[in-house]
Amino acid sequence: MKTIKSKTTIKYVFKSKEDFEDWIEKHAEKSVDVSAFVIGFYKQFVPDWDNIIKVHGFPSISKNMTDYVYSIISKYFDNEPSLMWLQHGFGINATIGDNEILIDSSILEYKEVR
Repeated sequence: MKTIKSKTTIKYVFKSKEDFEDWIEKHAEKSVDVSAFVIGFYKQFVPDWDNIIKVHGFPSISKNMTDYVYSIISKYFDNEPSLMWLQHGFGINATIGDNEILIDSSILEYKEVR
């Protein structure tokens, strides 16, 4: 996995769609519920996660990967109310590949540093 950072965007590129799918499935297997999956996702892909107090949006993935993530998560966490959140938990970006994740830095609210 390669990380590309700019002032406004964090972009993660897996070697292939299959590598991204493998990561999603393995992460789902280890998570006790959808909330743990989501927090684990952010911890993996958001730098300085421990200093984030709120996320005001969603990471973006391709339409194919949105469908794939939902199918995998529903397999592991069937009948959980939080699946409704996850169904809409990713923005869809038609310009990125099936092996990419984009996170707009402006959706991340950090703790104040004193």
